[in-house]
Amino acid sequence: MSNEIHGQKWRTLREQVFREYGTACAYCGYEDSVMTIDHIIPRSKGGQNIMENLLPACRKCNYSRGNRDIGFFERDRT
Repeated sequence: MSNEIHGQKWRTLREQVFREYGTACAYCGYEDSVMTIDHIIPRSKGGQNIMENLLPACRKCNYSRGNRDIGFFERDRT
């Protein structure tokens, strides 16, 4: 089974993440007009596109984390 979702399905899931967790970055608290969705377990490491694996993140935190584990932020304090 593919883990790819696009279009309306992704937009709906993205909206659910923001309703559940708010629009501030889960890592640094920053709010921007363009927030991203971060995978707690990166897709490259088997993470799925499901609510339990998604958090709102600013672009800086999401891109700096890359596919490292979530503990990256506690160790390096980006």
